[in-house]
Amino acid sequence: MQNRYQIKTIIFFCICTALIFSSCKKEYLQSPYKDIESFVIKDALNNNISAALIGDSIIVYWPPFQNVPAKQKPEITLSANASISPVSGQEIDFKTGVTYTVTAQDGSTRKYTLKLAENIPSPFFGVNSIA
Repeated sequence: MQNRYQIKTIIFFCICTALIFSSCKKEYLQSPYKDIESFVIKDALNNNISAALIGDSIIVYWPPFQNVPAKQKPEITLSANASISPVSGQEIDFKTGVTYTVTAQDGSTRKYTLKLAENIPSPFFGVNSIA
């Protein structure tokens, strides 16, 4: 009788142990998002300039009549759980452009290329005619 009780106790202990260890294992899906949500830099007057994010391009329209700096420290907002290289706030070569790599939590990547568009007004020449 006691042998039967020991077997039931061992079986009960094994079942409880299996339930405890199986309930602790949880898997969460890793985020696949690898987008730049916003890209902001400062102009020569310390005003914020938000870049246009079109496809895999980051296009900065520089204000007219302001000198374009060689270096910038952009502030970049990403999708949740994503990372970027070079990191947000790091000084970059602004005039020559740079390629950013955004890495999602699941390891997938997306590349963005920084492009500068200078807003230089076209000169206008008018001719006054005497009629």
